[in-house]
Amino acid sequence: MSLQGRAVLVTGGTRGIGKAIAHRFAELGAGRVVLGGSAPARVRAQAFALVVVVAIASLAVAGGAAVGAIDLLNGGLYPDVHRPQPVQDALLDPEQGPQLSAALTEEALLAALRPTFAEGYDAAADSAAIWRALSRDGGHRILHLLIRYMKDRREHETRWIGALEATDVRLAFVWGMLDPVSGAHMAERIRERLPRAPFVALDDVGHWPPLEAPALVAEALLSA
Repeated sequence: MSLQGRAVLVTGGTRGIGKAIAHRFAELGAGRVVLGGSAPARVRAQAFALVVVVAIASLAVAGGAAVGAIDLLNGGLYPDVHRPQPVQDALLDPEQGPQLSAALTEEALLAALRPTFAEGYDAAADSAAIWRALSRDGGHRILHLLIRYMKDRREHETRWIGALEATDVRLAFVWGMLDPVSGAHMAERIRERLPRAPFVALDDVGHWPPLEAPALVAEALLSA
């Protein structure tokens, strides 16, 4: 594989083996080598990004990731409690999924998102921004592929959830309780399985705490 002109990120690249690897990438023609330090990181995630973060937690348990703290917002941590919206189930279907992705419009997406916001919250601007992000370069046409994270979560549930519950990394939760997908019902499971983790319940917030209540989220994260 040619590295000519490419950018390369080397985690832990400021010393030891990581530094040697970074030098080697430069010798192989990488246009830019970005070095990540080895200090423990603080990671925040919501929704499908939780899949990635829980996987990182499993690496941290195995000694393969330098993570100092994890802050989690609404998402389907426990697959058996997760309540997907009808459009999510349709996207997972081998026949319906590709057709739905291809035919998806802004109006259809906004209608699908509406129930995930708290009642009374004006989600028009946020929903439009989500559409712009998804549809950039036709990205909405692969939603049926991206939704596979729900299958990945079930497939790796034992390892990922086991790591989350066993990790020494500090965990904290900020949760929208009105979320129909992963709200109060998911919060109950989290409190049951991780009783020592700080948990801030946002009683009037739906699936999107950073959008619906950014000031409250910021306050909770800064105090965690």
